[in-house]
Amino acid sequence: MSARLTVVLDDEDLYRRAKIRAAEQGITLKSIIESALEGFLSEGELPASGDAPSAGIEWDWDAYDRWQAMVEEIDDELGPGPVDLSSVKEQLYGAESRPRLLMLAEERAPYGPGEK
Repeated sequence: MSARLTVVLDDEDLYRRAKIRAAEQGITLKSIIESALEGFLSEGELPASGDAPSAGIEWDWDAYDRWQAMVEEIDDELGPGPVDLSSVKEQLYGAESRPRLLMLAEERAPYGPGEK
């Protein structure tokens, strides 16, 4: 049975070098990826990445519950937030709202490619 996998490489240079190496050796990129996965699985090590979860760390649910209760208490003290969010600066910083000035261009500016 075959399985399909789509791999998106953020590093275009890595992809280009892999394609060149595969062509030089007369093999497919698929075979290189399969070989690399076999090597990785036989070693049993996690990749050096910040995305890999750390083994042995347990979540402290009691600390999370205390934090959640504190947040809810602060929310209750503050009351409902602003309903009108049309002026973020006024809501956040108390800045006075100013009337908006409309400015018109003297000449029409091009909008897209090919437009003059």
